[in-house]
Amino acid sequence: MTTGIFKKLKSPGLNVLFIFLAWVSTFILCVIAKIIFGDSSDSLMNYNPLFNGFIHGDLSHLGTNLLMMFVFLVPEINQKYDFKQIFFITLIISAIYFPVSLAVGLPAVGVSGTLYFMISRVCLNKRSIPLYIFFGVLIYYELNSLGNTLDGTAHLVHLIGAALGLISLKAELYSFLPARVARALA
Repeated sequence: MTTGIFKKLKSPGLNVLFIFLAWVSTFILCVIAKIIFGDSSDSLMNYNPLFNGFIHGDLSHLGTNLLMMFVFLVPEINQKYDFKQIFFITLIISAIYFPVSLAVGLPAVGVSGTLYFMISRVCLNKRSIPLYIFFGVLIYYELNSLGNTLDGTAHLVHLIGAALGLISLKAELYSFLPARVARALA
């Protein structure tokens, strides 16, 4: 049985559509919260781990994340992730970063942590020097920008996502996670 390109693109396309719809939903929730709570709603929504993964700074931020998410969901290694698992991964990354966001005062918005999760799985799964170099350049930039809060980017979220992607690859390879956790991620 052969698998055509359209069958492979079906799942990533739907996942990106669902991420976009989640953004629309959180945008509507933000507007409602703004009407009800006024300016204090910004903290309520931006620091909320349930919503902040799908809130985006602007449409270019959203578009870039959606395009890159689509590109990195196409490879076979990431085909098993549906929207439910992507949402779960985003929630885990948000929950890990949540105490840092409160301490530093820099909320993490967008699915870029989850995007780095997918990128690390693609780049580190194959023994490909160009992919290793690409991933190394990304991580080098994030490590060098870690202390920069002026750019409005939560670089630690990207590193958390990349680390979780690496852990998920190793967990698949060596089966060191408990069975229930591995099933939830798989």
